[in-house]
Amino acid sequence: MVSHAPRPLVTIREASAILNLAESTLRGWLCDRRLRFVKVGRRTMLRRDDLDAFIEAHTVAAEAPLPSILERRRQRATSGDTP
Repeated sequence: MVSHAPRPLVTIREASAILNLAESTLRGWLCDRRLRFVKVGRRTMLRRDDLDAFIEAHTVAAEAPLPSILERRRQRATSGDTP
């Protein structure tokens, strides 16, 4: 049987490095309750799983790139269309 130990808690400083944010920005987000956090005594900690979920929820999917202007001009030139 495989045990799934909980991932460790991280400090605000560590979380801000993971998210590439200023600590003050992250603290503001915590005050606004944009991220879940855990209070351990006086310390504010974040679960790594919550950070990963936040990153996943705010990831924008890539789309197929649009043809470049040069490609469109080439297509028009070969098809005989004029702009």
